[in-house]
Amino acid sequence: MDYLGGLHGTGVLMRGRIAISPTQYDFDVYASKGGLVTSCGEIRLPASVMKGVFGRIDLQMRTADGRLLKLRFSEKRLAAGEAAAHVDVTGDLLAGADRRLPSNPGKEALAAA
Repeated sequence: MDYLGGLHGTGVLMRGRIAISPTQYDFDVYASKGGLVTSCGEIRLPASVMKGVFGRIDLQMRTADGRLLKLRFSEKRLAAGEAAAHVDVTGDLLAGADRRLPSNPGKEALAAA
């Protein structure tokens, strides 16, 4: 896997077209040797909201820059009162770019997106 860079910022957590809560995110983006782009990292929500959505498989996030990302929780349990959770991310990681990159794309591919 090649590290392409990080994505961080704010967005809105969604279930379908329904906005649930503002969120902050910090993700690392990688490309496999075959060029498939994947990501993982952390989202932050108010603890009460996190408790209500943790473990759901139908969550998305619309980032402030317009990317639509699908989120899947990586952990099985959420500690009581926790406002952050680790997620696996797919979707518009390289907004406007092909999600299959040449081998060893480097950070330039993410910066150009």
